Amino acid sequence: MSANRSATELRIERLKRLDSSLIHDLPSVFAVKVTLTIPVADRESTTNCPNLISIERILVILVMLVSHLTLKVRNETYTKQTAMNLQTTAYWLYVAGMTIGALHFWSLSRNPKGVPQYEYLVSIFIPIWSGLAYMSMALGQGKLEVAGRIVHYARYIDWMVTTPLLLLTLSWTAMQYIKKDWTLIGFLISTQIVVIVTGLVADLSAQTWMRYLWYICGTVAFLVVLWGIWVPLRAKARGQGSELATFYQKLTIYFTVLWIGYPVFWIIGPSGFGLVNQDIDTLLFCILPFFSKVGFSFLDLHGLRGLQNRQSETGFDRAADRVLQFLGVVNARWIPSSRASRGKTRHRSGAGLIHPLKQAE
Repeated sequence: MSANRSATELRIERLKRLDSSLIHDLPSVFAVKVTLTIPVADRESTTNCPNLISIERILVILVMLVSHLTLKVRNETYTKQTAMNLQTTAYWLYVAGMTIGALHFWSLSRNPKGVPQYEYLVSIFIPIWSGLAYMSMALGQGKLEVAGRIVHYARYIDWMVTTPLLLLTLSWTAMQYIKKDWTLIGFLISTQIVVIVTGLVADLSAQTWMRYLWYICGTVAFLVVLWGIWVPLRAKARGQGSELATFYQKLTIYFTVLWIGYPVFWIIGPSGFGLVNQDIDTLLFCILPFFSKVGFSFLDLHGLRGLQNRQSETGFDRAADRVLQFLGVVNARWIPSSRASRGKTRHRSGAGLIHPLKQAE
């Protein structure tokens, strides 16, 4: 009898441990109070041991646990697939926006209204290149995983080409009636390439401190670019008449506000502090480039066309003019300019300038 009781007690202890582990691993959603039962055959021999669990109860718990894990995996797969679908949709919408922008700029080039054709050519090429880069991401290409993060290197391929070209078009606007200062333009473009390369190296860095170090280097180079467009380029625009100077300043406000968004969105996204998830990061880096590329070129080309010929304005010309008027309000409120420089600009506005319609370029 003692031998049987000893074997029964050992069996009870093993089942107690099994029961405890099952209850511990069972998720809270299945917080089931398990009542341990005793087989009828063993009731007499286990009068003092009422916690013998049945095999049926164990099987129920195991089935519930497996069902929960299967449901969890399915939910995670569904969530991941939904996120990928949202990102893919955003990429394709961006590609469509770039296509529409390129076609619009091509239609403007058919009637240039005094704006040099090379400005239209660059404005057409920018959305084409950017659209191709984003199409690669829409097709599941152009990205890799580094230290648990997704690095979209296709973005940097896009920015390596398009951001220097955007600086080029802004420089052409600032030097619209004078000889182009290619030394200054080359300096701005090369510095912008440094910004993009350091950003790519930062994103590819596995260690956090290295990533932030490269980010700081790129931010310093970016500040140099902002200095270039606000100081030397702005001075050149002021030397060609108040009308061009005002237009350039409005355009530069738009340009600066959007470009500041790039380092800000980068640092709050998965590459930086991780304050926003990959879905929001994708959405931000679709909206921001659209307005900084197509939006900027739209204002630039329509604004230049308005400077040369205000007759036969189209709806697009009036839309661009309304945006520029708003930027003018921002300019007057937040960026005061000295009256002395305005007077100097008006004094020089009629001398030594070459009208675009008479340019040989």
